[in-house]
Amino acid sequence: DVKQIRISCASFARIMFCDNYLLIMNKNSIEKGDPTLGPIGGALEANNDKVFDRFNAIREGNNRDLRMYIDKNRFGEFTEWFESKSERESSPQRELEEELTKENNIFPSRDFCKGFKYIYSEIVYEESVSNRKVGENTIGKFTKRIFEIYDVELTKEAIEVINSSLKQGDALRLVSDKEILNGKTIDGINIGVQSKALLVKKSQ
Repeated sequence: DVKQIRISCASFARIMFCDNYLLIMNKNSIEKGDPTLGPIGGALEANNDKVFDRFNAIREGNNRDLRMYIDKNRFGEFTEWFESKSERESSPQRELEEELTKENNIFPSRDFCKGFKYIYSEIVYEESVSNRKVGENTIGKFTKRIFEIYDVELTKEAIEVINSSLKQGDALRLVSDKEILNGKTIDGINIGVQSKALLVKKSQ
C-alpha cells in the first residue's frame, strides 16, 4: 500500500495554426537518443517555500518546481490549493520564453514575447509512472500529473518568425490531433504522451 504519491505540475501553451498544434522538440529526449516532440511549457514553480511545508512535501529537487512527494490522503487538499492559483505561477509564460529564446533561439529576446496573451483554458489530471531520471527514486514512481492549459495568442511578428522557423525545420513542428493521438508524426517522429493534454478542450 503506497502511502506517498509523486505529484508533478506543469503549464502548457496551446498554440494553434489552422487546426494544427505547435509542438517543440524536447532537448532532453535528443540527449537520450530518442527525439520527441512535446508541448511548449513546463514545470510550474511555487512563489515561496510555504506550500512544501504545508503539505510536509519531499521536494524532488533543490528548486521551487511543483514536483514533490506528499501523503496520498492529502491529494484532494493539494488539488484545492492548486486550483486556487495562489502562491504559484499561473501561466506557461516563463517556460515558453525560455524555450523559444535561450534554449532554441527562435525569438531574439524575452522582450519579443511581451505582447502575448495567455488565456486560461482548463486543468487536466492524469496518472502515470514517472520516466524522469532525477535522483535515485523517481523512475517507476506512480505519479499524479496536473497540467494547466493556456491558449496563447501571439503577436503578428511572432507568427511570422514561427512560420519562418517551421519552414527551416528547426525545433518547432505543427502536428494534427490524429498525430498526437497516434504518438507519432506522419514521418515517424515521436510525440510525447503529455501532448494529449492539449486536445482535451477539443473533445469536450
